[in-house]
Parts: sequence; structure tokens; C-alpha cells
Amino acid sequence: MAKMINDTKNIPEAVIGRVYTPRTFEYEVACDQFDLYALNESNILFPNSGCTVAQYLPYNGKSIDFNKARVVNLSKGRWSISAPAPSDSMFILVQTQKSIFVGGRICALGNTEPRVASYIKPGLMSLPTTVTTKCVYPTGEISVLSASTVPFSFSTVKNFRNVSTAVFGEYGDLLQAMEASINNTTATSNSTLFMELKVHGSFIEAVVCSSFEYPDPGVISMSCIYNNVNMFIVKQQEINTLIVKARGDRPFPYPPGTSIAMTIEHIVALHNGVPQPISMSTMKNVTYEAAQYLASLGQNFYPDYAEEQLYVLFDTMDPRQGFKIPEWLLISMVAAMIVCFCLWAITKVLLGVRYTSSLYKVVSMQLSPHTEISAPMLIRSKFEPFEFEDIPVVPANDLYGSDASKTKSSLKHLH
Repeated sequence: MAKMINDTKNIPEAVIGRVYTPRTFEYEVACDQFDLYALNESNILFPNSGCTVAQYLPYNGKSIDFNKARVVNLSKGRWSISAPAPSDSMFILVQTQKSIFVGGRICALGNTEPRVASYIKPGLMSLPTTVTTKCVYPTGEISVLSASTVPFSFSTVKNFRNVSTAVFGEYGDLLQAMEASINNTTATSNSTLFMELKVHGSFIEAVVCSSFEYPDPGVISMSCIYNNVNMFIVKQQEINTLIVKARGDRPFPYPPGTSIAMTIEHIVALHNGVPQPISMSTMKNVTYEAAQYLASLGQNFYPDYAEEQLYVLFDTMDPRQGFKIPEWLLISMVAAMIVCFCLWAITKVLLGVRYTSSLYKVVSMQLSPHTEISAPMLIRSKFEPFEFEDIPVVPANDLYGSDASKTKSSLKHLH
């Protein structure tokens, strides 16, 4: 996300070579626990000891009869939902609306139009996406929403387990519960919406599926999404004076009801033409990190949707050019290296081994006839008297004043 913001192609009148870094700061969360509307905006509330109200509303382009919805509260923050819809043989991708209320005003995260690869081929239908937005209020409060979506489909109900396992590489509790809900519902030509929902703190995790008869009548197919949502409210912050000045001191408007700040498409790895699994935990981390980064930008990142302007406060740095080595110096260094190499090669050829080898090697070669071991080798030595392999280095009389004729051998006699 930082690369998208500080890309000089997106910065008007950017100076070439200058480094632009979006200014971030520490922030405090005012509310990260919410009660949830999960079917429509008025009559179904899932209490969660929240400090505000959020919405997670599924839709599939059809008139879902929420009055006939079946809602089961499995545990704290965990619900299983199904609702009928009118008969419809056409495929429509299931989507969700995500929003949070701040001071009685709604901040909703928009949906991007997915580039669907296949409507009926089992498996992943399009690239996974992460969509983020932030609403900056005139009071200085900020609400942040981030959601990751993985759309997938399967041609028959029996394929759900195999397809979902192939897409995600795992078969977690939400997927298992979705399979049970689908199998426990009598298949009809009418479309049915299924939702397995989990709420924890500022996170919503859900698997949502919609049934349809397409392309073969009598065969029930499914389009599904895996959703992971993170939303919270940041404590009131002072609006940056530089951005106020850049806007001509105009009053800050309330943000629009629905908006998108950034959209990220995730590339799926292929192995022999087969898409590799997309880890749910990876998508959770991406959702969390996107929300945290957008919140850290605070008032330094202000999208003015009414004026279609984006105001970003950057820290800039102008890199200094390093010392440039003159060309003549490089040539001289290379020439000196060549001369030194030639001199070394000549000495190796013209001089004997005793003049071109190390002291250790020369001593080892002199000792080899006495030790009957080819050099080089480990040489046993002692200092009083100074000997190698029990052979004195100097005559004994030089050290102790004794008769040198008694010395059987010494290094100076070796050839």
C-alpha cells in the first residue's frame, strides 16, 4: 500500500529522484467491538457487547426473504443463517455490504466488480481482493474498514468439500458448518442464501453461499465467497494544518456513505497450470495489516471524495550522489593489478621453490628425508632445545657450549 501511495507517477509535480514516504504516527483505537446487523438494516441485531453498531449484509441480486430467515446462535459471536429467495436460473455473484456507524453516520466499504474467470467451473472464480477505506469526520474521528474476499464456486453440492479444500488448502470450522447447512437443506429450484458467520472483537469472518440452477435444470450449483473484515474507530485527532491550507481553509465535509480508498488484487501462484491454495490465515493477516496501515496514516491521508482530490502528507528525502571514481583511476588500478600478477608469475617460473614458498613449507621439505613423510605435514617441535622432529635447529654448542661434533645432525646440514 505504501508503494501505491508514494509512487511518483501518482504524485503531481513530483521531483525525479526524490524519495516520498507517507507520514505515519501512533494512534489510539476508540472502538473495536461492535454489535452487528447481519441480514438487513432494521430487524436483526446480533449483540456482541459492542461500543457501536456495524452491518454485514449479504446480497445476491435477488429479493431475499429475510422474514423467513433461519438464524441459529451456535455460541458467542458465532451464527448460522439461511434465507430463501425467489426462483432464478441465472448466476449472480454473491456479495456483501460492510459498514460501521460513527455518531449516527454510516461509513460503508464499497465492492469492486470482480473479474470473474468462470461462472460454472469449480474452484476459484477470480483473483482474491482486499478493499480498504477510511472515513475522516469533521470532528477528527476516523473509521477504518478493510475486507478481503475470495470468490469460489462448485457445480454440484457434493463437490463442496473437494472444491473448498482445493481453494484454501484447509477445511476449517466455517467450511465444515457450511457443508452441513447445505446438506441439511432440501434442494429446490428456488435460490437459498447460506451464511456461516463469526464475530470476534473488530473482526468478521464469514462464508456466504447462494444456490442456483445453472446451467443444467435440476442441478443445484453454488457461488460462494470467503470474507474477512476488520473495522474500528480511531480516537479524535487534530486535522493537519497543511492539509487545511491546501484545501483553501474550506470546511471539512462528512464522508460519503460508501467509498473505496484502495483495492489490492492478490496474484495466485500456479503449478502446472493449477492454482495453488490460498491460506485463510494469510488473507486474515492481509486484512489486518491493510487496516492498521490505513489507520496509521491518520489525518495525513485525506480523501476528499466531493472534490475528487487526495491529500497526502509526505516526508521527503533527496539522496546525495555518491563519490564517483574517476575513469583514469580505475584504469590505473587494473593496470597495477596486471603488472603485479605478471611479476608473481615470473618469480614462480624463474626462482626455486625455496624462494617462492612459505617458511613452513621449506622447513617441512628439508625434514621430509628424515621423517620419510612427504611435505607438508604437522611438525612436532619444542623450544628448549629448539628442535623440529627431534632434530636441532642450531648446533648444541651454540646453546650450551658443548662439543658440536657430538651433534648428529642439524638443520644447517640439511640440503
